[in-house]
Amino acid sequence: MTQNIGELNPPVRLMLTPGPSSVDPRVYRAMATPLVHWKRATKELSR
Repeated sequence: MTQNIGELNPPVRLMLTPGPSSVDPRVYRAMATPLVHWKRATKELSR
């Protein structure tokens, strides 16, 4: 009574739990952009 079980191929899912999880590539790109300091931005806008 031995059954062959095929390869496990679960569907792609979004895990909404604490800890490491999948992040959209847009988030990585946004995090990689340099930040603008608020004093510098205010100074440039006031010119």
